[in-house]
Amino acid sequence: MTGWRQWLLARFLAKRQPAASQCRLGNANIYILPTAFGYAFLALVMAIFLLGTNYQNNLVLLLAFFLISLFTTSMYFTHRNLAGLTLHRLALEPQVAGDDLRLDLQADGKGHWGLEFCYGQGPVRKSDVDGLKRLVLLAPPGVRGRHRPGRLTVACRFPLGLFRAWSYPDLDQELLLYPRPEPWQRGLGVDLDKGAVQGQHHGEDDWQGLKSYQPGDPLKRVAWKQLAQGRGMWSKEFARPEQDSRWLRLSEIKGATLEQRLARLAWLVLDSDQRQAQYGLDLGGVKINLGSGHGHCRRCLEALACYGEPA
Repeated sequence: MTGWRQWLLARFLAKRQPAASQCRLGNANIYILPTAFGYAFLALVMAIFLLGTNYQNNLVLLLAFFLISLFTTSMYFTHRNLAGLTLHRLALEPQVAGDDLRLDLQADGKGHWGLEFCYGQGPVRKSDVDGLKRLVLLAPPGVRGRHRPGRLTVACRFPLGLFRAWSYPDLDQELLLYPRPEPWQRGLGVDLDKGAVQGQHHGEDDWQGLKSYQPGDPLKRVAWKQLAQGRGMWSKEFARPEQDSRWLRLSEIKGATLEQRLARLAWLVLDSDQRQAQYGLDLGGVKINLGSGHGHCRRCLEALACYGEPA
């Protein structure tokens, strides 16, 4: 029955509150009911009313009517406190699977007090909104890949706690969850400390020797000492080790499960990036050529996050 109720609620909300990058709360998408305290308050009012009627006491009846008016006025102000609030979607940075998700949104409104924001079973964030305000909410962890946190719950019990007004806006948010890196450096067909390939190319790091002077060689490379000794024109030759390069292949990573292999591969990507090495990624159907830098690292992690998902 719980599954059916959730399915019916999701279908109802999909028509009533479709996904959008921003949502303004109003009569069409705000729901309100008394709280447990509100029902107890209403029962007390009914008892006072019956007592006044039984004993024909006008003062007791007056108190009952006053409490009923307070009850209905509280319903109006609770609904009004939520109406007019506008929520905007903000771009979300990739995060790591298994951690609590940090979701950003922007609230815009005037005079909204005691609001409660939460995603699913995540912690409730209480905040007042009077102007433009950025909110950071926590949501339950998700699995690797493209993740949709779902609908946001916005609620309030202001001013007396007799009613609870709430809404379920869907800001159509999506974020990428990288595999959680797992340290591993055994079983790969490359030396992770020295790299797969090393060589030399011309540079200015280490002096290698002398070579015959060629027209166009920079003057700063001319061996002036040898020239002063009458040994002719010579140029100094320098060399430096070539930057490490390595291929990270999923087929060469050992692990009990696919997720563990991807987690180890993610650690190797971050390790290679930290070493400023040239590295490429081979996932079988997906191949990223040798490269380096933050952008290259991000492309590799995105490929790992989306591995196995339909294109």
